[in-house]
Amino acid sequence: MGNINQKEVALALVSFFSDPDPQLLEESFQTLYSVTAPSEEDLYGLQVIQAKQISAVVAVIPYGELDIGDEAKTYFIWEKMGMDMASYADVLVPDDDDDGEEEVD
Repeated sequence: MGNINQKEVALALVSFFSDPDPQLLEESFQTLYSVTAPSEEDLYGLQVIQAKQISAVVAVIPYGELDIGDEAKTYFIWEKMGMDMASYADVLVPDDDDDGEEEVD
C-alpha cells in the first residue's frame, strides 16, 4: 500500500522486458514470444504502478540463450499460466463435505 494524493492505494512493482523477437514470432506463427530482460543496471526495467492498472498477468519463463551478441538471457511469455488447469478445478479441489473417503464411480 502507498499514498497518492493523500489516498491510500494498492501498488505493484512490475518488470518490463524487450519487445518479442520478430523473426521467432513470425516463424512460430505468432505463438512464441521470445523476450530479453533488461540489464541489472537498467533501473527503467522496473516501475511501481497502481495495482488497478494491471490488465493481465503473464509468466516470463527462462528458456535459454540466443546468439544476439551479448548472450542476453531469453525468456518466453506464457499467458494464463495455470488457467489451463481451471477446467479440472472440480477434480482438484475437494468438496467441503469430504469425509476423507474416496468416491468411486
